[in-house]
Amino acid sequence: MKQQLRSGPSRRTLGAVLVSLLLADTQAHAIEGTLRLDAPVTGQVARSCAGSYLCNEPLATIRSATADSVDIGTMFTQIGCQGTNHAFLLRSMLTVPVSGIPDGATVTGASLFIYPHSWDTNNSHNLGLTVSAHSPVSVGTYSTADYDLARWGTTAFGSIAQQSDVTLNAYNEIPLNTSFYSTLANGTSATLGMRWTSDFTNTAYCNDSNRDDLQIEGTNLNFPYTVHPPYLEVFYVMPACDFSFSDGHEWCFGGIGRGCAGIPLLPFVEDDQTCLVAGWVSAGSILHDRCCLETNQTGYFCSGSPVGNGCKKEWKLAVADVESFFLSLCVARGWSYAFGPYPVGTMGDDTTRDLPAPPGARLDPKYESLCASGRCQVDRRGKTVIKKDECGKYCECW
Repeated sequence: MKQQLRSGPSRRTLGAVLVSLLLADTQAHAIEGTLRLDAPVTGQVARSCAGSYLCNEPLATIRSATADSVDIGTMFTQIGCQGTNHAFLLRSMLTVPVSGIPDGATVTGASLFIYPHSWDTNNSHNLGLTVSAHSPVSVGTYSTADYDLARWGTTAFGSIAQQSDVTLNAYNEIPLNTSFYSTLANGTSATLGMRWTSDFTNTAYCNDSNRDDLQIEGTNLNFPYTVHPPYLEVFYVMPACDFSFSDGHEWCFGGIGRGCAGIPLLPFVEDDQTCLVAGWVSAGSILHDRCCLETNQTGYFCSGSPVGNGCKKEWKLAVADVESFFLSLCVARGWSYAFGPYPVGTMGDDTTRDLPAPPGARLDPKYESLCASGRCQVDRRGKTVIKKDECGKYCECW
């Protein structure tokens, strides 16, 4: 049966992509952005002397002693006095997901916002609240070991000077300094600790029998509301994009076509707001690019011409995958992917990075390991469901 090019909606969709490419503003410039990141309370640890809250210990002792109370999902920062000694001490933690900050961004400012409901304290104490780093044993599953001062950062990220600086039943801003910015550069989350400033600085203040506590809306046992959870506001700048794609580096590695050029009916679209390139990937394009890298660009069609040793099998698979996009009796073997970002100074892609196929993506069953889940859909017996059309066998990623 003679195979036909896809018609109708597919052509209109491709046409829209081409128009957006032609109309895109490609002038590179620095981009300023603001993110609001939820900062849920994840737990607190306390020295409470087996729950009696009558430790009667000097500050130096109660700070370095072993915790005996752990609560998950509460938000108290408390301290109690017994004359000149201390009755108990609580430290709280919250976790900020930072993966939403774009790669390559430079953080220029950040503030933590908390919503206090009550601050029970003796005004003569002039208590302050200090925010610093915390390195928990396991985020979200706290233990008494998390009370250890060795886990709490010695650099203050920000603070509230004293009770008179707090407005109850309203969001209060705690500006965070540049020491905090580095915690946003790595990983997927940053865990912050909240302590009384006297605990942070090891400055004794007890002179009566008084309990002081700051209760903040979040997942607090007394205030289990979600209307005013703590959050972090981050300001950042993205450098200008560089879409010149200089020789000697890999660009849009694993994508269909050569570099970030794509092919005429599957163009790659540059976004100067994010420095990302929206393109297309298939099992064949990934395998051919890998083969070319391994053969130092001497494989078949690695240099853009039908010459070279090796990589022919991968090239044939890549061609077949592309054909499936345009043949009416075939389902497309490939998926969309955002390459980059490519700010000024980028030295190409990380060629060791995987380009996993998302759920629903179709590919040759031989290469189902490229699925993000590690395999394609299976039947009741646990065997891969293999389908077939005019382009051959395929399966759909789980």
